[in-house]
Amino acid sequence: MNLHRLPHLLNQARQHFQAGHLDEAGHGCLEILAVDQKNHEALHLLGVIAHQRGRHDEAAFLIRRAIDEGEKSPESHNNLGNALKAMGKLDEAVARYRHALTLRPDYANAHNNLGTALQEQGKPREAIEHFQKALSLLGPMPQVLNNIGNAFQDLSQWDEAVHYYRQALTLLPRFPEALNNLGRALVHQGKVEEGLERLAEAVEIKPDYVDALVNLGRAMSDNGQKDDAVMMFRRALDVEPTHEVACHSLGSVFQELGRLDESMASYHRALELNPNHHEALTNLGVALLDRGELDEAVTHFERAIAVLPTYVLAWNNLGVARQNQNRMEESAACYERALALKPDYYEALNNLGVARYKQNRLMEAIELFMKVQEMAPEYPDAYYNEGMARLAIGDFQRGWQHCEWRLKMRAYQIAGHSQPIMDQAMAKGRQILLHCEQGMGDSIQMIRYAAMIKEMGATVVVFCPKALTRLFATVKGIDFLSDDPELIPPCDHRIPILSLPLFCQTHHPDRVPTPIPYLFANPDRVAVMRDQFKDAKGLKVGLVWRGNPGHSNDRNRSLDVTLMSRLLEIQGCRFVNLQLGLTEREQAVFAGRTHWMDMSAMLSDFADTAAVVTQLDLVITVDTSVAHLTGALGRPAWVLLPKVADWRWLQERDDSPWYPTLRLFRQPDFGDWETVMTQVAQKLAQSARGELPPVWSLDSDLSV
Repeated sequence: MNLHRLPHLLNQARQHFQAGHLDEAGHGCLEILAVDQKNHEALHLLGVIAHQRGRHDEAAFLIRRAIDEGEKSPESHNNLGNALKAMGKLDEAVARYRHALTLRPDYANAHNNLGTALQEQGKPREAIEHFQKALSLLGPMPQVLNNIGNAFQDLSQWDEAVHYYRQALTLLPRFPEALNNLGRALVHQGKVEEGLERLAEAVEIKPDYVDALVNLGRAMSDNGQKDDAVMMFRRALDVEPTHEVACHSLGSVFQELGRLDESMASYHRALELNPNHHEALTNLGVALLDRGELDEAVTHFERAIAVLPTYVLAWNNLGVARQNQNRMEESAACYERALALKPDYYEALNNLGVARYKQNRLMEAIELFMKVQEMAPEYPDAYYNEGMARLAIGDFQRGWQHCEWRLKMRAYQIAGHSQPIMDQAMAKGRQILLHCEQGMGDSIQMIRYAAMIKEMGATVVVFCPKALTRLFATVKGIDFLSDDPELIPPCDHRIPILSLPLFCQTHHPDRVPTPIPYLFANPDRVAVMRDQFKDAKGLKVGLVWRGNPGHSNDRNRSLDVTLMSRLLEIQGCRFVNLQLGLTEREQAVFAGRTHWMDMSAMLSDFADTAAVVTQLDLVITVDTSVAHLTGALGRPAWVLLPKVADWRWLQERDDSPWYPTLRLFRQPDFGDWETVMTQVAQKLAQSARGELPPVWSLDSDLSV
């Protein structure tokens, strides 16, 4: 080939490149290099073509050769910077952009590219300087304005970010990247509706825009549109199946929806894509925690901490897992570590207070809850937890007041039919709704107040679970009772049932109203149950050894069936099963026992259980609703309590101001059911021999 034709061929290659004909441009460069291997202009253009095709290593190699062969233009250093930046070699890219600007200080593209590289290096302020310089050289450019907005977003200067995104969109209204970024910023500012609109616009313009789909999904999820969020994340994954943020975000939504299996599958997929995704590790740990798989949860929290030792959420959740394992000192140490990393982490401080509560260090717990309130005056959990601790030490006045904060907590949200009532003077002549909340035992304990509300001159309407309806039909003072919210008549005011002690001014344990019994068994059901016991001889003793497994403290309050079954060795007793849903193992423990009656098949609700209890001499139970039922019926019960008992049982006493016929057996040390059962067995043997009544005087000796 004639060397004189090379300039012509180079000019043709450039024209093809500018027209977007990359194949023809590349062939032209190769034709030139076949004649002149050191042609720096052809090497440079071929490198730029390789970069546009995504072959960044090849691009960097070719452009370096061009520079070595004499390509001294600022464009060559700028383009080499672009290839290096695409390879993740930010330091080298920044150096090339700076060199380009040394050669041409007014090179606008190099200023813009340097700004984006500096932004990726975590230097947004310096990036803004170069973006502003590019604007001063180019005039208003939507892409550069968008870049400035991103840099201000990195600085958490949301107003400035929004300003630049809006400027970019004024120039180019259908600019999906700016719409996406503006939507994110608006959501962060709390302007959720407008943020959702801008994100939706970005997706409409560019349906396969994965970042916009993910951001729209996150905004929808935060706005309560969980199902729509799932759809957005799935659309993102259809476009890019390996998008780990979309996988993780989908898992988070499923977790919030309670769809744990799908949630965990999404987290596992995210971790396949990135085994060191500390957020996915932590959230998977939380899902495992929700399923009660504590050891696995701990493993994932520890893995997250190994990846990022300063990740406070993982430390906090590890504390929760250790707390659920009853490893309280380790739990407290995790919360303290989280607080060392983030001293204003009030959720961890609250959790530390809960750990101290569960260690029976109640005054220390109260002090911690009060510190949380100073840090976060509107955080309801701290007030509620302080209320529980104060009730446990008998400080009912402040305890009940603080417990009202539960109504601001998500876990205790109650859909009422009317406005809450504020003082007793409002009750006269009004129709007032008392509605149950939390557990069956709480409802049984507090329904005693219905008669007091009636005495204030109110018409009393009660909404309760179906299992309590027939039982509560025997309560004095109730005018209308239903388990169907659709049948509840319009009411003037409402009182959540756990607010009744505050409303009725039960400010001290000595002021607990005890019109025992305030519940009664149905006579027809009593007759049926009496017939079941006509041949029973000896002391008739009902047994309950475990409660609702969903209860937050069930791990501590329930005991193994084999411990309870030891009582069957005591002579002179007829034991009656009140435990529902016996497992195969539990059935095997009692199989073949001659002085054992299983009544569980006859217990369809609490009214049936009440009819059985009236036929018994004694009920021995852990802290469950059966304890409340027996006490409310005025029947004897022995209640077996963990070292740190529920607030209602107070501290270090063997009686209850709520139920005079109950006697309490407390663990002397954490988890020590052996001592408790030894004491119970001794007392039961004495009762069976007629030496001790089921409800003994409070000065009797409980030592063994």
